Amino acid sequence: MSSAARSQQLARMRADEDFLALTDARIDALRRADSAAQERLAIAQAEADATRAELTALEVRQLQLRSDIGQMRLDHRRMLWTQAIPLDCLRQIFEEATSIPTAEWAAFGDGGYSRKCIMAPFALAAVCARWRQLALGVPVLWTYICAGRLRPGQSIPPATLSRIRCLLNRSSNAPFDIRFQLKDCPPETLTDVSVILAMIASHARRIRSIDLWLPKGIDREPALDVFRAPLPLLTHLCIIAQIGELEGCDSYLPYAPKLLHLELQATGITCAPQHQIFGSIRSLTLWTPYPSAQVATILRCVSETVEQLHVASVRMLSGIRTPITFPRLYAFSMAHASSYSVSPDIMVAPRLQALTIPGIAMSESAAHLVESVGSNISSLTLADPDIPAYIPRLLQGLRQVETLRFLVSGQHPEYTVSDEFFIELATASPTIWPKLRSIHLDDCESSKPLGDGLVKLIRARNFPAADTMRSVAPEERPCRLKQVEAPGAPSWLRSSIEHLLSRS
Repeated sequence: MSSAARSQQLARMRADEDFLALTDARIDALRRADSAAQERLAIAQAEADATRAELTALEVRQLQLRSDIGQMRLDHRRMLWTQAIPLDCLRQIFEEATSIPTAEWAAFGDGGYSRKCIMAPFALAAVCARWRQLALGVPVLWTYICAGRLRPGQSIPPATLSRIRCLLNRSSNAPFDIRFQLKDCPPETLTDVSVILAMIASHARRIRSIDLWLPKGIDREPALDVFRAPLPLLTHLCIIAQIGELEGCDSYLPYAPKLLHLELQATGITCAPQHQIFGSIRSLTLWTPYPSAQVATILRCVSETVEQLHVASVRMLSGIRTPITFPRLYAFSMAHASSYSVSPDIMVAPRLQALTIPGIAMSESAAHLVESVGSNISSLTLADPDIPAYIPRLLQGLRQVETLRFLVSGQHPEYTVSDEFFIELATASPTIWPKLRSIHLDDCESSKPLGDGLVKLIRARNFPAADTMRSVAPEERPCRLKQVEAPGAPSWLRSSIEHLLSRS
């Protein structure tokens, strides 16, 4: 190697050694800086952890303080309401809060009940010691006695029996109301049903109303022995049994001077006219099976005061041998008007205004009865799943009908009324129901859509041809239709009805 090459190699080695020295120094400096940074980072992490822990603790405390303040405010407001209201005012509030809703009285007999009335007294008594003391001292708060709604096959819970005993004790001497829907109880629970009825029987004089649905397999005696006792406060009574036709017994309801509403099915309860036990009754409903002879006896006892009468079938009236006059009767309804023959003169009702009858399977005998008793009827309701077109012709003797309604009910959730029904009203001569002014089709989806029959009827009544009216006596000329309600009809039909009525 030449001297020049060795000199270059030595110079390069010295330069590399100098750079290595600088690198070693830099690495040492960076390591010291990293160590210092790690120390600072650890200190910062410790500070962050401490801050986070303190923040979490303070947030928990904040929530607790807010909850405590909210509870204190609630307790303060509750104290103001529970302590500031005078006891006499508070008692009135309690009584109003536990009163039976008007809607329940209107639907009495359908097996329903008010959950509000069941829970209200217990809820009021749980507010505070002052309210509880007052609630326990007001017997009328504990007068709604209900077994609740049992599922098919469900036995009566022991808690229900305990609650009924509690309510009977707390209601003291106050009149009470009973709602027992027991028709689905299995046979093995009939003993519990008998226990409930026996508990009620010992307080019979305090019963104000009772809606009682009995299960299959239960015997009338002793189940209904409670109704053999005097019932001086009873105003509403409904007994739905599944026993079948029973021999009539007039030893029930020996004294019920305030009875206003009576509904019976398969009980055999009847009456002897000399007892005068139904002197105040306003509403009577009788369901099959009920022997016609027993029906006739009951009708004679209530004839002077009854205002609303419903019978399940025209056959139930066949036991009437001599005409019965109902001077106050204004509403009469039948669920079935089959081909069974009855005399058209068995009933006299000079004030009858509203009639509800089935549409399908109505016999001429039933139609003659309706026409005989309903010469003054102004409101006619048809309740059936199928309304045949011949009904107007069959009931053309009802010359005073002003309102026609097609009824939707739990038994018939939908109905079918054909266009021919309304075309018959539009084209019949002489005019059927000439005073008709209002038609109501309950809101439901008819199983057969309506066509233009209603339109033709409105045109015939509101826009009659002049030459047609010349030959009609003034008292027989049809009135104009003022109101036609068909919410379930097609939109085009509703629009046509509104248009025609607005023009007339």
